[in-house]
Amino acid sequence: MSANPKILYPIIDGQVTGGNIVCLHLIETALNQGWDVLVNSPSEGRFCDILRDKGVKIYHLDTTRSFNWLSAGKMAQLIKKEGISLVHAHAPFAGSIISSLAGKLAGVPVIIHAHSQNSLSSNSIIRSYQNIMNYWTSRKCCHGIIAVSHQIKHAFIKEGFDSSKFHVVHNGTPVNNHKVDSNIHNELNIPEDIPVVIHIGRLCKSKGQHLLLQAAANLNQLGQEAVYLIVGNDLEQDGAYLQYLKDMACKLGINKLVYFLGHRSDIPQLLALSDLLVLPSYTEGLPLVILEAMAAGLPVVATPVGGIPEVVIHQETGFLVAVEDVQALGDVIFKLLQNPLLKNEIGNKGLEMVRKDFSLEKMCEEVFDIYQKVKYFVAQRNAPADCK
Repeated sequence: MSANPKILYPIIDGQVTGGNIVCLHLIETALNQGWDVLVNSPSEGRFCDILRDKGVKIYHLDTTRSFNWLSAGKMAQLIKKEGISLVHAHAPFAGSIISSLAGKLAGVPVIIHAHSQNSLSSNSIIRSYQNIMNYWTSRKCCHGIIAVSHQIKHAFIKEGFDSSKFHVVHNGTPVNNHKVDSNIHNELNIPEDIPVVIHIGRLCKSKGQHLLLQAAANLNQLGQEAVYLIVGNDLEQDGAYLQYLKDMACKLGINKLVYFLGHRSDIPQLLALSDLLVLPSYTEGLPLVILEAMAAGLPVVATPVGGIPEVVIHQETGFLVAVEDVQALGDVIFKLLQNPLLKNEIGNKGLEMVRKDFSLEKMCEEVFDIYQKVKYFVAQRNAPADCK
């Protein structure tokens, strides 16, 4: 058995998502610091392939249902068998509950990473169970809760989590120094003198792609030239929502201006050729894509939901528009595309902010400092009385 300390990262699933990318950065840091890393993902996917390429062992215990306490027992057995020193869960409600119970059963510390607000059940009985589990596990089964924004922290406290366990660690990202790749212009057949507006995220209503299409149609009627890149897969409706968006683009007469690119592994290059990122979401945690865009020097147009206002400062590092306000969304896009000096000024301020407050190094340093504090706390608590 390896003499290196071992850490288990339970994740939401095997897809490439913002939360999983944050976890990946932490995994890479852990590996560089000599940890052995294991991951539990309830499903297979492209992200699992990325992990395997790094030599990470992957398990597939079901952590999708909080009522499935059998999975907690199985995870506890896994923790003991592998000699895990620490569990850092990046799964939402169900996965966090199961991970906390497993850590309690196995006698190892657990840290919960809250990437977004939990979607609790509308059923009053189930919701009561969820609130009880939040209250009990956060006090008795986990040793720290990392929230990606102050807004997420306050939302979790309202759900019953122990307020004394929280640490706010904003997501971090590397600074993008990529240059525009002319091959992508050729691949997509985009003229180099046409502005590019980009949206990156899974295809679903909550990400607001349909609102961007409506704003794009209004701008097209005003004569504003632009193309719109929609990057992301329809993972929730198995292609039905993608077809809905394509049909909408046709009805709005902008289908030749909109490129549905699906999943892309060249996000830095796509950001490098874009003029601004638009993310008109209904709900968010702290979107990694916003930080990635700002690190590439792009201005961001987004909604004031979740932790977004903690990084997108209105009229300074980006613009905030009300949810579903298509007119305001189009007005801001038009203003930025018509004013290159303003666009560059906003982009440069966002880049400075990321370098100062949202760097990858800062995020990893803060998280690993929490690891050390949790391990020290557990060691002190478990030490014999005459050793304290």
